[in-house]
Amino acid sequence: MVIKTCFLLMSVCSIQVLGSNHWNCQPCDMGMYMETQCQVKGGKSVCKPCPKDTYNEKSDFSLSCGDCSVCEMTQVVLLPCSPVSDTVCGCPYGKVWQSDGADGICVEGGI
Repeated sequence: MVIKTCFLLMSVCSIQVLGSNHWNCQPCDMGMYMETQCQVKGGKSVCKPCPKDTYNEKSDFSLSCGDCSVCEMTQVVLLPCSPVSDTVCGCPYGKVWQSDGADGICVEGGI
C-alpha cells in the first residue's frame, strides 16, 4: 500500500510504502529516498540522495523527499534547508511573529 502524507502548514509531502517490506529491507538513511526496494531478505534498498531544495529527516522507506519550506516575506532564514532538515525561519532581531491563524508576519516589538 502506498500512502502520501502532506503537512499543509509546511507544504511537505512524503510518500511511503507500507506493508510491503516483506523482505525486511534496510531503510534509506536520512537525506535519502528509496528508488527501489531490496530484493533479498535483510538487503539494502537502492537509495538516492535528496535532490536540491528537498530533504528527508528520517531513516525510512520514503519514495520521495519533501520540498524545503520557503520563509515568509518578513522572515529570515535562521538555518537553511539541507538534505536532512527543513528550512528554519524566524523574525529578524527586534521583531516578533504575530500570527493570525495559519498566516503571520514579523512586527516590531516584544512581549
